[in-house]
Amino acid sequence: MRKSIPCVAAVLMTLLGRSSVQASWRIDAEGGAFVPVSKVSINTPDGNVDAGVNAGGSFAAGAGYGIGDWFEPTAHFQGNFAGLAVPFGEELQVYSLTGGGRVYLTEPQMVRPWLTSEIGWYHANFNETGLFSSSNSTANSFGLNAGAGVDVAVSPTVSLGVDARYNNAFNAFKGIQFVTTMLNVGIHLGQ
Repeated sequence: MRKSIPCVAAVLMTLLGRSSVQASWRIDAEGGAFVPVSKVSINTPDGNVDAGVNAGGSFAAGAGYGIGDWFEPTAHFQGNFAGLAVPFGEELQVYSLTGGGRVYLTEPQMVRPWLTSEIGWYHANFNETGLFSSSNSTANSFGLNAGAGVDVAVSPTVSLGVDARYNNAFNAFKGIQFVTTMLNVGIHLGQ
């Protein structure tokens, strides 16, 4: 037992000793909230219907490759869900696969704020369930997201952070707009 204490201390000092994360590759896992800011406009046989959707959950996986200290090309897959726990009412799912870049606002240090913007494909699925009826509509669209966040280095290879983004799927149900706020864990590789 006593022999393992120096080993554990050495590992902890290695993990916590650096004040910033500096690596070529970054892989992120994120989870948080999905908040629609526009109504969903559905074409039905009876005409156009605008439906409001409540907030829900969101998850994402992303990657980036650092080019110098200030810029990172990025790719991002995200899934957003609202209304899944309600047996009757509206349910919305929006998936996206986007790419773009992240610009850091400070040189490498323990706390690093950044800005991001990505463009790509959005897929939306809207279900409305009543007591005796239900309808389902899907849409695909080009879209974009833009936002900001901050990473906090907890070791040379791990960072924790927050990520807030505005998303707009331009042609999905006449333009779905939503905001996501996420907590993320970043794994940094290839120093």
